[in-house]
Amino acid sequence: MLNCYTEKLIINDAEIDYNYKLPVTEIIKKLQIVTFNHSNQIGLDHNAMQTKSNAFWVVTKMKVIINNEAYSSDVVRVKTWTHPLTAIRANRDFVIKKKNRVIAKAAAEWCCLDCDTRKIRKLDSIAYPNLEMVETKNNNITFSNLMQEYSSKHFIYTRDIRAT
Repeated sequence: MLNCYTEKLIINDAEIDYNYKLPVTEIIKKLQIVTFNHSNQIGLDHNAMQTKSNAFWVVTKMKVIINNEAYSSDVVRVKTWTHPLTAIRANRDFVIKKKNRVIAKAAAEWCCLDCDTRKIRKLDSIAYPNLEMVETKNNNITFSNLMQEYSSKHFIYTRDIRAT
């Protein structure tokens, strides 16, 4: 099995904004579709993870860089690939292209949580397939680190969040 996967998708009228462009929310949905299809192909989808490893995936970070616009009826190719695993992180990169123009690049960091305890699992404790790493280049997208400790000088405001 390969660590990369490509899928051709068509942008339909329901996905565009008032400027007839593909907004970032729809770009992220496209990335989710391709991630789901790739994980299903390699046996890391939600049902397989629950059955084999009693675990599930969560996205901990995602960064999207938009270079060009995509419009209604455009045909785009979304390519995704995984990187070699670290102890608790699985990184995945994306490129969305229209013809030969890069529409967007993205990177996502995933962690695996235990179904019962909801705590982070080490990736060597799950049934992760041995993937052939044919695509290893990085999009050069880096995540900024958050501060580990906060004090009252970092406080900005309070807001109540209610279920709707």
